[in-house]
Amino acid sequence: MYVDHSRDAIESAIALTKDSIEEFKAEGLDTAYLDDQLGKLKSQL
Repeated sequence: MYVDHSRDAIESAIALTKDSIEEFKAEGLDTAYLDDQLGKLKSQL
């Protein structure tokens, strides 16, 4: 049960990070590095 709550928290953090990356893209910033790091984090779940 603890693991499920931790996973939910991590997935929520990933969703927030993804939203932030989308905002950075909308401002014209290069987010390739952030996209790559987020992908690596997702693959470890």
